[in-house]
Amino acid sequence: MQDSPQLAAGSFIDDHADDPLPFMRHRQFERADHLSKDSSTLQYKSFPLLIMRAEFRYDKSDKNVFLYGSHPANHQETLSCQVAYIF
Repeated sequence: MQDSPQLAAGSFIDDHADDPLPFMRHRQFERADHLSKDSSTLQYKSFPLLIMRAEFRYDKSDKNVFLYGSHPANHQETLSCQVAYIF
């Protein structure tokens, strides 16, 4: 019997921090009082041993602690993809 492809989706994570990460502590940035992140993950299992995932992440701050190009910004978006083979 062969497994059929599976699709799973999830949305999770809303974290808050009182201090930006060390790499964000640069003199052109302000100190963040509130950081939050939201992410959504889509997972597809096409074969029993192959998993594919796509994740979108949105980070937000009340101050300019991220870089958009060379300019400080109060948010950032990240899209990542992953393929995993289980053996």
